[in-house]
Amino acid sequence: ERVLLDVAIQLAKALGDIHHARVTHYDIKPHNIIVCAASALAAADATSDNDDDSTSTAITVKFADFGLAHVAWPKRGDGDGSDKGGRSYHIADTSQKIARGAGTIAYMSPEQTGRVQRVADYRSDFYSLGATLYQ
Repeated sequence: ERVLLDVAIQLAKALGDIHHARVTHYDIKPHNIIVCAASALAAADATSDNDDDSTSTAITVKFADFGLAHVAWPKRGDGDGSDKGGRSYHIADTSQKIARGAGTIAYMSPEQTGRVQRVADYRSDFYSLGATLYQ
């Protein structure tokens, strides 16, 4: 359980970093998450009598498959997606706008499926991450 919590925290931080770069993934699911566990011998004290070969496991996580991802760029004027600084962001190119139904249905937010009349944005990634962790 502790390992799952560590992985979940790392995933949330990584997703936050991705969003800070104004990128929205739009396809968070287990197959698009890479978990790497590397065992390393714990540093041994030369004067220690302890013959225990303690190992620690370092876990790193990464997101993969940015095929549906979109980048938001600053635009002038008012609009949806204003951040705390009052700037407004939009998807750089209208041809890049996320198509309804694109992605994996089991992990999609309602906005992505078209069930609600709202625009899908970075919050859809957090919904998908929650569905992934729940599974």
